[in-house]
Amino acid sequence: MVAYLLTFAMNAIAGIVTSKTLPKVGTPEHRYTMANASGWFVNATTSPTKQDANKAQLAFYTSEKATDAYYIYNVTAKKWVSYDLAAAYSAQTGFVKMTDEKANAAVYKFTELSSGAYEIQPYTATGVASIYLNWYKGAGTVDNPADGNITLGIWTDNGTRDAGSRWTFDEVGVEYEYTLFSDGMPNEAVVTINGQEFRGLNAQGDTHIKSTKLEAANVSVKVGGGYVAKVSVDNANYQIDIKFIQLFTPTINTDAEKQYPYVLHMPKAYIKKSGDNLAHTTNQGEADKFIFIEKEYGFYYIYDKTANSYVYYTTAQNGSNAKATANSNVKYTDNVAEANTWQMLFLSEETVAILPGS
Repeated sequence: MVAYLLTFAMNAIAGIVTSKTLPKVGTPEHRYTMANASGWFVNATTSPTKQDANKAQLAFYTSEKATDAYYIYNVTAKKWVSYDLAAAYSAQTGFVKMTDEKANAAVYKFTELSSGAYEIQPYTATGVASIYLNWYKGAGTVDNPADGNITLGIWTDNGTRDAGSRWTFDEVGVEYEYTLFSDGMPNEAVVTINGQEFRGLNAQGDTHIKSTKLEAANVSVKVGGGYVAKVSVDNANYQIDIKFIQLFTPTINTDAEKQYPYVLHMPKAYIKKSGDNLAHTTNQGEADKFIFIEKEYGFYYIYDKTANSYVYYTTAQNGSNAKATANSNVKYTDNVAEANTWQMLFLSEETVAILPGS
């Protein structure tokens, strides 16, 4: 009978293993981060965070209340995640509270969704699973500031209707074996994953990396020669895919015999120089021609051949609310010593974002 109960407790929440060691005795065996479907993680106060260092570790314990009822222990804060029992609840921020003792903690109902995520509900005083854990009014807002101290709230919409009520969990410290695919990787390109570098590797499923759970942001790519890289991570199959696409050919210098000019096309306009400023036109025939000169690998001067000038920036910060081109931080110069470089960020197989490079 005891063996049956233990097996049931270990598998009651698919994808989540409950702990047996209570915090007063030792460290819970299984610890998880918790994030909603919008990518916000629970921190030590249960307010939202997107900072890796601030993600709280949580443990789960079975309850005798029901087969799908669980205690939540905040390992980072060393507190039980509880709430005040009531006959009914309304949508609110700051619903959960922290308590030192399990005896004073409340339990939650976990329901697995078809996506593999969960919705989590507090129980009422009469034992009815009520509305859903959610940063009510939005995470990262004035009502639930990032890395703040306003605790998790509740909201009436379930996890199917609202991404903020849909939760996923990743176990801390567990390593997975990822397979790397790097289609068309140039010889000089460098892929870095957890400090491990791969250079010029055209991997086709024969390269493997052991790591805790990865996201695309954990994979950095240095590439030049007019190439950009699309990174995707498949955590269902533990696969890293890096696709290299050459969008343009750099020109050696402004005097090069062979040059590769391009027009810069936004969704509804083309770029040209007007006076001393960057401007736009809807007529492709009026667009300026630009070449990209690679100063160092992956960093380019942008030279306007039509205007015989370099495009440079006076600050790498966002242009804020400036709506007039004349008020932007992007300028023209004919002095290469004044010019600075740009880099390219993949957006699609035909488009890039052009960002300050140095």
